[in-house]
Amino acid sequence: MKTRGFNAQVIINNSLAKVLADTDASISVCGREQSQEWNLLSRMVPTTTKIKPYNSPTIPVIGIAKCAVTFVSTSIPVDWHIIDTPCEPILAGESAVQLGIIQFDPKPEVYQPVQLIQCSKKEALQDILKKYPQNFEGLERIRTEIDKIVAQNVIEEHPPTEPAPWVSNAVIAPKSDGAICMTLDARNVNKAIQASNLLIPRKEGIKAKLSRGAKVFSKMDFKSAFWQLELHPDCRYLTVFHATINYTDISDSPWASTTTSRQSGSIKAHHTESNADFIPNFAQHAAKLRELTKKNSRFTWTKEHHSAYEALIERFTVNTLLEYFDMSKPSFIFTDAHTTGLGAMLAQGDTPESAKPIAIASRTTDKAEQRYPQIDLEALGIDFALRRFRNYILGSPTDIQVITDHKPLCSIFNGNRKGRIKLRHQDIRFTVIYQCGKVNQSD
Repeated sequence: MKTRGFNAQVIINNSLAKVLADTDASISVCGREQSQEWNLLSRMVPTTTKIKPYNSPTIPVIGIAKCAVTFVSTSIPVDWHIIDTPCEPILAGESAVQLGIIQFDPKPEVYQPVQLIQCSKKEALQDILKKYPQNFEGLERIRTEIDKIVAQNVIEEHPPTEPAPWVSNAVIAPKSDGAICMTLDARNVNKAIQASNLLIPRKEGIKAKLSRGAKVFSKMDFKSAFWQLELHPDCRYLTVFHATINYTDISDSPWASTTTSRQSGSIKAHHTESNADFIPNFAQHAAKLRELTKKNSRFTWTKEHHSAYEALIERFTVNTLLEYFDMSKPSFIFTDAHTTGLGAMLAQGDTPESAKPIAIASRTTDKAEQRYPQIDLEALGIDFALRRFRNYILGSPTDIQVITDHKPLCSIFNGNRKGRIKLRHQDIRFTVIYQCGKVNQSD
């Protein structure tokens, strides 16, 4: 059991004893052996009390014995809770303060608590305290849902007498089966909390690991996954929200998601982008749809947008199967460039014609790139492909063949020109070769 305290020598029943003065302990505890040394068993009173340490199983108490504890010249009576399990004697924090073992300096500027967030703007706090209009029709269902989550020990009621400096709104959304989904509008809290530096694994890296002889694949249900991570008590005040009454979220803030009204305007482009890995030149074909998602753009669905969307759906229905990456096989990168977007495909096989696709990538060009000459645009496509597939091709035992449909790039890249791009990828062994656009798989 981890504790936070200080060792001290005290006198218990005329016996010199070493105890741990624990500021977090609300009671004094000792084992049966220590109670025998201090002659406490004869005055022990049986009890049914149980001790519940933090994040540990409960410990039954066999009895309570009161005796005098002396430190220097101060003596006070202490109730010792005796347990069967051997342990270091723990003196309660309040008793340690009364004996003078622990002293607190009354200077408040010295003991400022460590703050996880800093918010100097009063406006931010006022925004958080604005409460949404209450939904009277679904109030009973909200109450039922909250009671269910409380029973699962995910949230707990915030004490009404304690202040809550950060209060967010609970957002209720109905489900198709008649149930309700509760989420938390924590946009203002997210602005003040420091971002985590934890690196999130990329799906490309996970797929590459599957190629190492994996034959059995496990399926994991991530429903309510964030509820499995307990939130530290010092941070729980950040997750206070009000629905019918104030509550404190004790999981790892699973409802801290932001919502925006603009998502309804780009809903079709949102669903197709999750399939971009299976659609060659996705960015080029989706350029018209991306215009609708730009800032300050007016959402107007025209025939051109509908045609672009139907074209993406048609391309997605093509039987494009992606293979697992294998370091032992030769790798080929097919590139293509257009004024509206860049496309690339990583493939593996014995020859470029028989190579099977491993990964597909694309992106749109910005306004400056759209004015590039075609040769610079094609070179930009090669640079994009090498950047995008760097995790796959870095350290390859054989030269990577980069295939383009722009023949002048072969002599340029294989010579001494385009030095900036070659210098950026000097740790990758690659050769640029030409292939007609009609047979280029990325075209």
